[in-house]
Amino acid sequence: MPVRWFSIFSGFNIDDKPVDVENNVRISLIVAGAIYTFAAIIGLFGFLGAIFKKNGLVRTYLALLYITLMLQIASGIYTLVMFYRFHDKAGAKTDCIENSNDSTVINYCDALENFAKTPKWAVWVASIIPIVIVAYACYVVHNYARRLVKQKADREIIPTRSLASGPEYTAVKPHEETHPLAQPTYNYPYSDAPHSFGNTTAPPATGQAASYYYSDNKV
Repeated sequence: MPVRWFSIFSGFNIDDKPVDVENNVRISLIVAGAIYTFAAIIGLFGFLGAIFKKNGLVRTYLALLYITLMLQIASGIYTLVMFYRFHDKAGAKTDCIENSNDSTVINYCDALENFAKTPKWAVWVASIIPIVIVAYACYVVHNYARRLVKQKADREIIPTRSLASGPEYTAVKPHEETHPLAQPTYNYPYSDAPHSFGNTTAPPATGQAASYYYSDNKV
């Protein structure tokens, strides 16, 4: 990138002789240099965000990676289309030039013809590997951004719990059984007042207490 900017502002030299560059070429170089400079600045912010754990900077870098991934996919598709267009079609260079005398068009078509002579496996590898690398970078940065969000949420929850006064309320689970305390549903032998347990030392004469007493002692 610094070489690109240096060549733009200092001029192009071939054999130590200045060469005039067309305006469209210079404009394309300036645009490409601006894009790469912007990407480098965003990448620097992403690096600083990863060091200082700033989720905003990391997500900005992640957005740039997503854009790069889409452009890389489009570039790979375009490369394969142009390769097979010139590789499998006879007279593709003639169709590309279309009787044009423009040197830029002729050089472009010559470059495509030379590119079509490249082995197929090399073209596929050169098109797929950059996509895989950028996609993996998106995956890593995306997971790191989620991790920063989770760490921030944990730091906000823990102080809130520590500042809470008193023990936490825990709801009692419902119980299937019920035990009424005032009016029991079963018959207790010593429930009547005159013959309640401990009320008298004499054997009970009547009531349920007497029946239980005499049946146990066989009196």
